[in-house]
Amino acid sequence: MTKTKIQIRSFNLVYLLLFICILLMCCCQTRQASNRTISEEQMRKSAIISGKIINREVYPNTKEIELIIPDFEGNGTDIFSEINEKGEFRFEFFPKTKREIKLIPIEEMLVIGPGDSLYVEKDFKDIGSVRYAGDGAALNAQISKFGKFFLRGYGSDFKMPYKEFQQYCIAEREKYYVKLKEFQQSQNIANEFVSWITSKIELQYSQALLDYPWYHFRRTKEILTDSTEYYAFVDKVPKLFNSEIIASENFKIAYQLLRPELKILRQKYAENIAKKDTSVNNLMEKDLISSTDTSYLSQFKLTAFFANTLNSHLTVPFDRNRMQIEAKITDPFLRITLMDYFEKVNSYNKNPKVISDALLGNSGNVEMNNGIALNQPEGKNLVKEIIDGNPNKVIYIDIWSMGCPPCLTNMPYSKKLMKEFEGKPVEFVFINLDKDIEAWQKKIKELELGGKHYRCDPAEARVFLKRFNYPGVPFQLLVNKKGVIVDYGYHVVPQNLYTKQAIERLLAE
Repeated sequence: MTKTKIQIRSFNLVYLLLFICILLMCCCQTRQASNRTISEEQMRKSAIISGKIINREVYPNTKEIELIIPDFEGNGTDIFSEINEKGEFRFEFFPKTKREIKLIPIEEMLVIGPGDSLYVEKDFKDIGSVRYAGDGAALNAQISKFGKFFLRGYGSDFKMPYKEFQQYCIAEREKYYVKLKEFQQSQNIANEFVSWITSKIELQYSQALLDYPWYHFRRTKEILTDSTEYYAFVDKVPKLFNSEIIASENFKIAYQLLRPELKILRQKYAENIAKKDTSVNNLMEKDLISSTDTSYLSQFKLTAFFANTLNSHLTVPFDRNRMQIEAKITDPFLRITLMDYFEKVNSYNKNPKVISDALLGNSGNVEMNNGIALNQPEGKNLVKEIIDGNPNKVIYIDIWSMGCPPCLTNMPYSKKLMKEFEGKPVEFVFINLDKDIEAWQKKIKELELGGKHYRCDPAEARVFLKRFNYPGVPFQLLVNKKGVIVDYGYHVVPQNLYTKQAIERLLAE
């Protein structure tokens, strides 16, 4: 009996693998036939998503729809649209290329491109059903129908040994393909959907494996030793990157694969770094540029690198390598995305008040985030209250949580920084995001931390952090004596010499 079961299982697995191979071959052929480059003129066209919520009274507290556009870290975009009395909503934005987005609470995954106009109708009495009309309606309807089969990533606790985790991921991926096979048998699905979902399955699988070593170490303090065998899957990742439909996983995977290259470069220039040679960054940048080939993944990684430098509001690395970057990043979407991000950061550096006003709710309709008008939900704005309550002072704001190890690591450096500016018009403010008030107050006493302390409602904090396109803590803001947020991000940490020098410059203004 056992032998028969094993034979049946083996036959099913072989059949499934054959099915996957056929799918991948079809997808490659589809991509070669349909993969097209969108012109730069087309990329500048807006897309419109409009729709209606039926039976809104089922969830009366849902008053707005949130549109999330995944992008390189620090450059993603969240847009909000109020649901009017008729249950209607509308977004107009610039996707730049055909890409995945989220429409919360309607759909976790949609695909839309420049110039598209998509209508979405959701019945709150029938949550599993969404109706589409307009551009991309057929594709999005199939994505929606298949969505109920999606396992939404890999739900492991990452504590299992790496070989077990690999087998777990393989088994989960197999479930995806089984569901896809069943879906194909019950639906008349288009080649575009098959191409997209096959890439999506493989990208989620690759991202889970790339995430594992870091999460495993966080939970067990065990370092992955047999890395050569484990990372064998990486060789297949370049084939998963294509410009047909940009997946949300593309951005994270590109940066994850960039990290080992940066580590090698830091080792190569370790002596220069030890000597604090100011030219070392330029040397590393040139090495990265010269190693970038024509493949889409390679261009993606180079874009990710310079996007990351712009996260710290540094425009110099992009400026000094601009000609080489433009020569290497030939894909229009990647090039325009990086150029627009540079222009946004450059504009902020020259005149931070425009974006600061938008972030603090002092302006009604400010264009930012690559030309997207942000309509933020109204409500209490603790940061604005803090700034208004400390006129004519430089303000250093640290947003933190007790469950965040890097946040706690920063605290001794904050104490040192406070001591250096003691007696000067600098206010150090700490905003905590934890729910337990007693534990928070106890932690402040334990840290013997001076400054002013506030606790922020987690829901309010999420909205505020989203305004900065930042997913969590630690997060710091720097405000000048005129109440303008002149810098923000994870680079404004108290131990960074840049932070001390920035405060000194603001005091001298």
